[in-house]
Amino acid sequence: MDNAVATNTGTPLRWDPSQSLALGPGRVVFANAPRLVVELEGPLARRVLTADEQRISSELGRIPVVDAVYCDRDHEGLLMVFAVVEEHTDQAYEAILTAEDTLVACCDGPIGLRVRAHQRRDTRKAVPVGSLPLFVR
Repeated sequence: MDNAVATNTGTPLRWDPSQSLALGPGRVVFANAPRLVVELEGPLARRVLTADEQRISSELGRIPVVDAVYCDRDHEGLLMVFAVVEEHTDQAYEAILTAEDTLVACCDGPIGLRVRAHQRRDTRKAVPVGSLPLFVR
């Protein structure tokens, strides 16, 4: 357990028992990143989504034209959300704008929503490097 690594956090974090707080069996929070909660799975750790990230994933994941949803924080701490679609279309924008009103109302803080087209490439190539995948079809 001493060698556990948080793998899907954007940056690998080594789990150091002296610098983390147990939240129950197999769940820890990093002292140097208090908003980062991970579940330990043997030698690896999986990041636990925040409540806002879960809402965003659920809401945008319902839209058929959205192939993936990623998020990241900008330099001011704003939660940037990237809805990845195959192509930019009026149908995609209309559906996502409708969902944006719901997201803004239910999230704890401000969010920035961006629509990115993957154009039949891997969806990760349509978002900034290090963005956290919330939902991938």
